[in-house]
Amino acid sequence: MYPYFIITTIAIASSDDAFPSPPQASYDISDAAVSGINCAAYRQMSSWQRMRIIHNQGKALNAISRTRHQADVDQLHTSGIFAQSFRNKSTQEVLTEMQYEKLADEALDYLAEMFEILGDSDDSASDFDCTFSSGVLTVALGGGHGTYVINKQTPNKQIWLSSPISGPKRYDYVGNRWVYAHDGKALHDLLTEEISTTFGRHIDFTTAERWDP
Repeated sequence: MYPYFIITTIAIASSDDAFPSPPQASYDISDAAVSGINCAAYRQMSSWQRMRIIHNQGKALNAISRTRHQADVDQLHTSGIFAQSFRNKSTQEVLTEMQYEKLADEALDYLAEMFEILGDSDDSASDFDCTFSSGVLTVALGGGHGTYVINKQTPNKQIWLSSPISGPKRYDYVGNRWVYAHDGKALHDLLTEEISTTFGRHIDFTTAERWDP
């Protein structure tokens, strides 16, 4: 009798569906109800049968957890594709400090000129104001539309933007454009969208990327 019992136990423990030692957490009638198990039937089960139910329930929960985790990973991977792509093309490795200064100054000069022309238009607010000094371009749209601040960030070889609509962003020079790594959108494209929406007409800031005022 005893040898038979030992052999049977080993066979169960070595099978694919075998479960580890009894779980630390208790599994009561309420747990059985949540698992969709008939409580009366649960009471009639042996301890081995109950532990197998616990084991199988744990495997199902682990599978769900892995699925949800993979979905989260996929989402993060997708949203991070642009960031990784542009990190691999670090502007600090591509641009010398002199090149950065020239490109950043030109970009801010052209944007300042574009905003000044916009301020002179008939549909601009009376309190519209544009100032450009020491590498900082400040544009108060007036009419309650808020203020844009665009400035050089020399240590990082970036251009920084503070938008009253989309908030702060940091732009790297990638592929001849100033691009925000987290979404792959260029500074001039963002300004085109936001300023056009504010003024109710199309205002193309991409012309300031390659424009001699």
